[in-house]
This record gives sequence, C-alpha cells and structure tokens, in this order.
Amino acid sequence: MKNYEALKQQGDVIWNIANLLRGPYRPPQYRRVMIPLTVLRRLDCVLESSKDQVIEYNRKLKADDKYDADTIETMINHRFKLNFHNTSEFSFQNLLGDADKLAANLNNYIAGFSARARKIIGSAGTIRALPQCASNASFDSRWLKGWQRYSSLRRIRN
Repeated sequence: MKNYEALKQQGDVIWNIANLLRGPYRPPQYRRVMIPLTVLRRLDCVLESSKDQVIEYNRKLKADDKYDADTIETMINHRFKLNFHNTSEFSFQNLLGDADKLAANLNNYIAGFSARARKIIGSAGTIRALPQCASNASFDSRWLKGWQRYSSLRRIRN
C-alpha cells in the first residue's frame, strides 16, 4: 500500500507538470519533454551519490594527462563500480541556476555522460531535442516551473 501511495504521488506530480505544459505544447507533444526528462532524472538519481567524487577523479585523471578519454571512462567506472557516469558540473537540480542559458547548460549536462550513458540517451532520441526545445521561443516560464517541480522528485530510483 505504501508503494502504491508513493507511485500515485509521483504520477500526480507528472500530471501537474503536464498541466503546466499546456501553453507551449499540445498534448501529443508532451512526450517531447516528459519522456526525456524522465530518462535524465532516472540517470541523475542513479549517479547522485557518487557525482562529486566522479567529477573530482575525472579532473585528476585529465590533469595527469596520461590517459585517453576511453581509458578515463573505464577507470572511473571501475573505481566507483558504475556502468556509466556523468562528469558535467551540472546536475538535474542545478541546471536552472542560469535559466537564460538553460539550453547551453542542458547540452553541457548531456555531453558529460559517459559513452555508455550517451548510448542510452541516443536510444531515447528525443533527449537530443531537449536543448532545442529549451531555446525555442515558445519555451516559457511554465515549462521552467515544470522542470523545477519535476526535478524535485527524489524517488525515481526503483
């Protein structure tokens, strides 16, 4: 019963965000935003506990200038027992720090994923369109509020 209530609460949040999207998007277009955000949020939750250590270790390996990008990815994944990682300074929580540069920040965040994660992202092809949506003229404060509300979900883990 407890799981049902948590699932219902998350579903309610998602539908409330869909209500916020009604201005810039028609209902058939919600998937352009909701599916990519769900995938990105899931990846962000999985990586959240090791994010800072991964960034620090990545900086150290790059500063050593001994390893190529593929080797660095392998070393990070092995050290932190991860299948994928993100080395961007951005997280799902802080992307809105500069709302005027959301599209650039989002591109940076997506580019920070390791090759394996980018493969997952590539299979959810609409994620590549998110930065374009973010720079679109119809992209207004309601979408940003929806993004903030969605990013406050802490339990898209299981």
